[in-house]
Amino acid sequence: PLKSYFLSQDKCPRILEEFFEKESSKIWLEFVHNQAALFQNGIKLVEGDKISVIEVANVVNNFKFQYERLENNFLPLIIHNSISQLEEQGVINRADIMNHVKKFYSNCIDYLEEWTVHCNDIEHFHWVTLKQELNWNDVQKSFDHITQNFPYNISENELF
Repeated sequence: PLKSYFLSQDKCPRILEEFFEKESSKIWLEFVHNQAALFQNGIKLVEGDKISVIEVANVVNNFKFQYERLENNFLPLIIHNSISQLEEQGVINRADIMNHVKKFYSNCIDYLEEWTVHCNDIEHFHWVTLKQELNWNDVQKSFDHITQNFPYNISENELF
């Protein structure tokens, strides 16, 4: 429907005409749709009304983990099937598509790492959300981080 709509327009931008004339356009639209959903889910969580900075860091770390996993040639099944079909017809080259996909995933990871450096200081405090059983080693790591980075004298006995 999207392809038909744009190609039926009298003043369709040339770049869109060229895009939709390619057999691979459906693959890229499905890919972008899938990635937009992944981003939207993460953004919804981060923009919640009652979310702590620790929870934001956890969402970001989960997002990075997902993209690192995706970087290992993962594609949703519908896209994988479309690529196989077009490759059998000799219309596209799977390696070319996968190079673009890997570059996209890599760019996502780079972007997340560049804009979430501030979350690195928070990684020692994930336990404060109390979503897992409290472990003294985690508390100790937080204490060590605080004593190394802040000039205050904190009594370790009062932490326990």
